[in-house]
Amino acid sequence: MTCALAAGWPNTPAGDIMDSMESAVRAAASRFRAAFDEGGLSHAGFARFPRGACGDASELLGEYLRDCGLGEWAYCSGISSTDGDMFQSSHGWLERDGIIVDITADQFGTGQPAVVVTSEPSWHASFQRMGGVRRAGLDYYDTGTWGAPLRADYETLKARAEKLATEGESVDPADVDAS
Repeated sequence: MTCALAAGWPNTPAGDIMDSMESAVRAAASRFRAAFDEGGLSHAGFARFPRGACGDASELLGEYLRDCGLGEWAYCSGISSTDGDMFQSSHGWLERDGIIVDITADQFGTGQPAVVVTSEPSWHASFQRMGGVRRAGLDYYDTGTWGAPLRADYETLKARAEKLATEGESVDPADVDAS
């Protein structure tokens, strides 16, 4: 069972394609976040997940969504400042066709759920965009110092997420923003 077909997309009537795709993306992203929450990954950037892991986690999620047949996703990032310029934080997430997917928004303690799949951009718009938009995925990394552990972690996360898909395990709806 693949994650895209498990949610019924893309074999859906034309009028329901966006809702069906969003549902399939939400299911896949929720499983991938649950896989992250198990911990035990080798990349040092994931030691305090979700804190400080948004960029790399988004890249890996982009790869997973593509592997699930849910298309190419754009990696987006921005900077937010609080108290003037005293404190700045950066954040990374995915976007495609007006849908935002974010599995680390809860790291800021602002009440965001663990998994955000939404077409409502107000929270992400609070980050001033930095850099260009590019395709998310493992292609961003070389196979050396950063690439090897991330590729190994991706295989671990993918296996965990697919296990959740075949077991039919659900994710707590309180942890998912469905707006």
